[in-house]
Amino acid sequence: MSTAKRLLTLSHRILHISTKKELMKNVIKRSGKIEPLTKKKIFDSICNANSAVQDQSEQLTRKQIIRITDTVFEFCQDLDEPIDIDVLEDVIEKKLMEA
Repeated sequence: MSTAKRLLTLSHRILHISTKKELMKNVIKRSGKIEPLTKKKIFDSICNANSAVQDQSEQLTRKQIIRITDTVFEFCQDLDEPIDIDVLEDVIEKKLMEA
């Protein structure tokens, strides 16, 4: 592969990575610190809430948790500004109650 072609490929990769970073949404923690919002953080939050349910028959399935995670993450992606952690928790709680 020629040097020019390698540079072009590399520049496309860098553009893809930087575009991905720009699309990442943030969450405002209670401390005021702003952190990236990831699906994993949302998923972990839902799993923690689910494990607190005493009656196992009322716990969500993994498939339900993934669906709710995707829904909450998509909601956050549509926002123009970082989401406050308390608002995010309210959105997650609402989606859990709807499940």
